[in-house]
Amino acid sequence: LDQPKAEPASENLSVDELKRLREEAEKLVTEKKLAETAEIEYQKLLSELLDGVAKANTPAEVNAHTRYTKPWTEQQRKPLLDAIHKRLQELAPAVAEIKMPPSLMVQIQNAKDLTELDCLEIEVSTRRADIQPKLMGYVKQRRFELQNQADEVDQ
Repeated sequence: LDQPKAEPASENLSVDELKRLREEAEKLVTEKKLAETAEIEYQKLLSELLDGVAKANTPAEVNAHTRYTKPWTEQQRKPLLDAIHKRLQELAPAVAEIKMPPSLMVQIQNAKDLTELDCLEIEVSTRRADIQPKLMGYVKQRRFELQNQADEVDQ
Protein backbone atom coordinates (compact mmCIF):
# COMPACT_ATOMS: atom_id res chain seq x y z
CA LEU A 1 0.00 0.00 0.00
CA ASP A 2 1.13 3.48 -0.73
CA GLN A 3 0.90 5.46 2.47
CA PRO A 4 2.48 8.84 2.75
CA LYS A 5 5.60 8.69 4.81
CA ALA A 6 6.08 11.20 7.54
CA GLU A 7 8.88 13.61 7.00
CA PRO A 8 11.76 13.05 9.36
CA ALA A 9 11.39 16.55 10.88
CA SER A 10 7.75 15.93 11.86
CA GLU A 11 8.60 12.66 13.58
CA ASN A 12 10.79 14.40 16.07
CA LEU A 13 8.72 17.32 17.30
CA SER A 14 10.40 19.29 19.98
CA VAL A 15 8.85 19.66 23.42
CA ASP A 16 8.31 23.37 22.78
CA GLU A 17 6.55 22.63 19.50
CA LEU A 18 4.29 20.08 21.22
CA LYS A 19 3.43 22.61 23.94
CA ARG A 20 2.63 25.22 21.32
CA LEU A 21 0.38 22.80 19.42
CA ARG A 22 -1.37 21.77 22.64
CA GLU A 23 -2.01 25.41 23.61
CA GLU A 24 -3.31 26.12 20.11
CA ALA A 25 -5.67 23.13 20.30
CA GLU A 26 -6.91 24.19 23.74
CA LYS A 27 -7.46 27.72 22.45
CA LEU A 28 -9.48 26.40 19.50
CA VAL A 29 -11.59 24.22 21.80
CA THR A 30 -12.22 27.18 24.11
CA GLU A 31 -13.16 29.43 21.19
CA LYS A 32 -15.53 26.77 19.86
CA LYS A 33 -17.19 26.42 23.27
CA LEU A 34 -17.51 30.21 23.55
CA ALA A 35 -19.02 30.37 20.07
CA GLU A 36 -21.51 27.62 20.94
CA THR A 37 -22.42 29.39 24.19
CA ALA A 38 -22.84 32.69 22.34
CA GLU A 39 -25.08 31.01 19.75
CA ILE A 40 -27.24 29.45 22.47
CA GLU A 41 -27.56 32.83 24.23
CA TYR A 42 -28.37 34.53 20.90
CA GLN A 43 -31.09 31.98 20.11
CA LYS A 44 -32.58 32.36 23.59
CA LEU A 45 -32.62 36.18 23.42
CA LEU A 46 -33.98 36.10 19.86
CA SER A 47 -36.79 33.82 20.98
CA GLU A 48 -37.66 36.14 23.89
CA LEU A 49 -37.56 39.21 21.64
CA LEU A 50 -39.74 37.58 18.97
CA ASP A 51 -42.24 36.65 21.67
CA GLY A 52 -42.20 40.21 23.00
CA VAL A 53 -42.76 41.65 19.53
CA ALA A 54 -45.73 39.33 18.97
CA LYS A 55 -47.31 40.45 22.26
CA ALA A 56 -46.60 44.19 21.87
CA ASN A 57 -49.68 46.40 21.61
CA THR A 58 -48.22 49.64 20.27
CA PRO A 59 -45.63 50.54 17.65
CA ALA A 60 -43.42 52.02 20.38
CA GLU A 61 -43.46 48.71 22.28
CA VAL A 62 -42.63 46.84 19.08
CA ASN A 63 -39.72 49.10 18.16
CA ALA A 64 -38.30 49.05 21.69
CA HIS A 65 -37.08 45.50 21.10
CA THR A 66 -34.31 46.66 18.75
CA ARG A 67 -32.27 48.20 21.58
CA TYR A 68 -31.23 44.71 22.72
CA THR A 69 -29.65 43.93 19.36
CA LYS A 70 -27.04 46.69 19.03
CA PRO A 71 -24.02 44.31 19.10
CA TRP A 72 -25.65 41.90 16.64
CA THR A 73 -24.74 41.59 12.99
CA GLU A 74 -27.22 42.50 10.28
CA GLN A 75 -27.77 38.79 9.61
CA GLN A 76 -28.54 38.14 13.29
CA ARG A 77 -31.00 41.06 13.40
CA LYS A 78 -32.91 40.07 10.25
CA PRO A 79 -35.40 37.62 11.86
CA LEU A 80 -36.27 40.17 14.54
CA LEU A 81 -36.60 43.04 12.07
CA ASP A 82 -38.86 40.91 9.86
CA ALA A 83 -41.07 40.13 12.88
CA ILE A 84 -41.13 43.82 13.86
CA HIS A 85 -42.14 44.83 10.33
CA LYS A 86 -44.92 42.24 10.30
CA ARG A 87 -46.23 43.31 13.72
CA LEU A 88 -46.20 46.98 12.76
CA GLN A 89 -48.29 46.09 9.70
CA GLU A 90 -50.76 44.28 11.97
CA LEU A 91 -50.95 47.23 14.36
CA ALA A 92 -51.32 49.89 11.64
CA PRO A 93 -55.08 49.39 11.13
CA ALA A 94 -55.68 49.43 14.88
CA VAL A 95 -53.80 52.70 15.26
CA ALA A 96 -55.66 54.21 12.31
CA GLU A 97 -58.99 53.39 13.96
CA ILE A 98 -58.13 55.43 17.04
CA LYS A 99 -58.90 58.81 15.54
CA MET A 100 -59.04 62.02 17.45
CA PRO A 101 -62.32 63.89 17.22
CA PRO A 102 -62.16 66.89 14.92
CA SER A 103 -60.97 70.12 16.47
CA LEU A 104 -63.51 72.36 18.13
CA MET A 105 -63.14 74.85 15.29
CA VAL A 106 -64.03 72.17 12.72
CA GLN A 107 -66.97 71.01 14.85
CA ILE A 108 -68.24 74.60 14.97
CA GLN A 109 -67.87 75.03 11.21
CA ASN A 110 -69.76 71.75 10.62
CA ALA A 111 -72.53 72.25 13.21
CA LYS A 112 -75.79 70.94 11.72
CA ASP A 113 -78.16 73.18 13.67
CA LEU A 114 -78.36 75.94 16.25
CA THR A 115 -78.78 73.47 19.13
CA GLU A 116 -75.50 71.75 18.31
CA LEU A 117 -73.86 75.15 17.91
CA ASP A 118 -75.13 76.21 21.37
CA CYS A 119 -73.48 73.12 22.92
CA LEU A 120 -70.22 73.93 21.15
CA GLU A 121 -70.43 77.55 22.33
CA ILE A 122 -70.55 76.27 25.91
CA GLU A 123 -67.45 74.19 25.21
CA VAL A 124 -65.68 77.30 23.86
CA SER A 125 -65.98 78.85 27.33
CA THR A 126 -63.94 75.96 28.79
CA ARG A 127 -60.98 76.66 26.50
CA ARG A 128 -58.00 78.89 27.23
CA ALA A 129 -58.84 82.59 27.40
CA ASP A 130 -56.44 83.50 24.58
CA ILE A 131 -58.21 81.20 22.08
CA GLN A 132 -61.82 81.93 23.08
CA PRO A 133 -62.25 85.11 20.96
CA LYS A 134 -61.16 83.32 17.79
CA LEU A 135 -63.49 80.36 18.48
CA MET A 136 -66.37 82.73 19.30
CA GLY A 137 -65.79 84.38 15.92
CA TYR A 138 -66.36 80.98 14.27
CA VAL A 139 -69.49 80.45 16.43
CA LYS A 140 -70.94 83.83 15.35
CA GLN A 141 -70.14 83.15 11.70
CA ARG A 142 -71.76 79.69 11.79
CA ARG A 143 -74.79 81.01 13.71
CA PHE A 144 -75.26 83.64 10.99
CA GLU A 145 -75.03 80.93 8.28
CA LEU A 146 -77.51 78.64 10.08
CA GLN A 147 -80.00 81.47 10.70
CA ASN A 148 -79.83 82.53 7.05
CA GLN A 149 -80.44 78.92 5.97
CA ALA A 150 -83.51 78.81 8.23
CA ASP A 151 -84.78 82.12 6.82
CA GLU A 152 -84.38 80.85 3.24
CA VAL A 153 -86.38 77.71 4.07
CA ASP A 154 -89.19 79.78 5.64
CA GLN A 155 -89.60 81.91 2.51
